[in-house]
Amino acid sequence: MNNYALTALKSAQNYKSSYSTIEIWSRSAKEVFPNSKSSQEKSCPKGTFLGLCEDGLVKGIPKGNYTKSVKNKEYALKAIEILIKTV
Repeated sequence: MNNYALTALKSAQNYKSSYSTIEIWSRSAKEVFPNSKSSQEKSCPKGTFLGLCEDGLVKGIPKGNYTKSVKNKEYALKAIEILIKTV
C-alpha cells in the first residue's frame, strides 16, 4: 500500500462528524508524511478521496459536498466503475 492509500485509510478510520473531511485528511497526511509539507498538501490524492466521500463511497462518511476537484473525482468514479465490471 502506498502512502496516499495509507492516508486515505487513516482518514476513513479516524473520521468523526465533529471534524470536516478536509481536516481529517490534513491530519492523516501530517501523520503519514511528517517531514514533507509538499506531500501533505498534494491535491490529487486528497481530491480523489474527497470525491469518493462526496458520493458516499467511503464507509462511515456520509455523502456531502467535500471537494471542488471535478477531474480527480471523475477518475476515481471511473476506476470504481471499471473494477465493478471486471473484478
